[in-house]
Amino acid sequence: MSPATTRRRFLAGAARVAAMAAVAPSALAACGGGATAPPGQKSRPTLEMWAFSQTRTNWQKTAFETYYSKGDGQGTKMDFGGRFDINFLVLPYGQMHDKLMITTQAGEGGPDVADVEISRYSQFIKGGQNAFITLNDRIKQFGGTEQLFTGSATDPWSWQGAINGLGNELNACAMAYRYDLYEKYGIKTPINTYEEMVGVGQKLQKDTNGKAFLLDVDITSWGYWWIQTLQRGGGFFDAKGLPEWQNEQGVAVMRYLQEALNTSKWAMLAPSGPSRNAAFINGEILTLLGPSWNIAGFPQQNLAQTKGKWMVQPMPIWQTAQSAPTATWGGTGVSIPKTASHLDMAADWVLWEHFTPAAVLIDYKVRQVWPTLKKAWSAPELTAPVEWFNNQKVGPIIQDVAGKIPKWYNSPFWPEGVDAMLRLGLVPSLQGNKDPASSMKDAADAALHIINFESA
Repeated sequence: MSPATTRRRFLAGAARVAAMAAVAPSALAACGGGATAPPGQKSRPTLEMWAFSQTRTNWQKTAFETYYSKGDGQGTKMDFGGRFDINFLVLPYGQMHDKLMITTQAGEGGPDVADVEISRYSQFIKGGQNAFITLNDRIKQFGGTEQLFTGSATDPWSWQGAINGLGNELNACAMAYRYDLYEKYGIKTPINTYEEMVGVGQKLQKDTNGKAFLLDVDITSWGYWWIQTLQRGGGFFDAKGLPEWQNEQGVAVMRYLQEALNTSKWAMLAPSGPSRNAAFINGEILTLLGPSWNIAGFPQQNLAQTKGKWMVQPMPIWQTAQSAPTATWGGTGVSIPKTASHLDMAADWVLWEHFTPAAVLIDYKVRQVWPTLKKAWSAPELTAPVEWFNNQKVGPIIQDVAGKIPKWYNSPFWPEGVDAMLRLGLVPSLQGNKDPASSMKDAADAALHIINFESA
């Protein structure tokens, strides 16, 4: 036996020991044998699902208990409905993803189903390995990707054509604004372009003696840069998983944000923590960009005093470049590890819950999350007036742009790439210390150095 072979076996064994030590005994027991069946009945297995947010699993647990566990498919194909139970185990974000990585590497001890946040997916596709089963063929059995708004449903959990997870959250972006303050300051809507937004923001600053800002920009977050760059056809990575933020699209957006903060100064440097909430409540910041969790979830959780004072319009577009009318930002998908003890049951459940209108509509009722399943949009509640938004019918705006999210690519090098882009690209640019063309190139060079080292 060669030293290399011995080392590989040692590392594999160590990983298995670490996995067994790291995972809670209750989780391992649930994955192993299943629930105890009543006398005279066959064993009914219990699948294990790991997640990091109770609010994320509420809709899944309700859908399972209300329909799937009873064998009620609600008109959707199901092969294992009513034949197993699920234990929903919610762990802290970092702990859950780390345990999932350990168990998939060890080849045992993990869950049958797992929630995977968009920025952590990349670690499971490194080195030519893929920790999750591919769902492409199974999705065809449920009508294919044509049934979904793929920009949010499949793109975040796909790599080189393989779909490794499904998301129910339609994160198509729009613009929310304080309509009461827009009216007070004479701001007409819609604001159609980002170029137009500059003039509106400058006039607002003048009219309020610098006390109100049209937008705030966080120099520690890539969020606004990301969605505006996607609209121009750019992003973090290309189809090969290599940096592309240093291209024209990314540099142009970074320069736009840099000037908004440092030159024309019509955008506010985003306050941190409670101070940001206070700035919105006090009318210092008038606008939010992004998907439902940012333009609806964030304000409803933190800005209750502003209820009914918001309205929504489509995202502005770029007048000076080819531009999509929306983008996507964030998301969590559901995946099945290759180490799942009940793989076919797990896959049947995950596909069913994402292709069944009655299931995904539960999440809309609980969290006002618009669904990625197209046929769910026949439900009247999705296009009904929304009290938070001054009884405006927001759903039709989201539905209109849902299929127009630009194609984008994840990468095995997402953590390294995003870290380099933030440290060497975004922060120096938005602090006004460096030209974006130079800083974004520096960030790309640093990321490529790491990628080349890891790929060697």
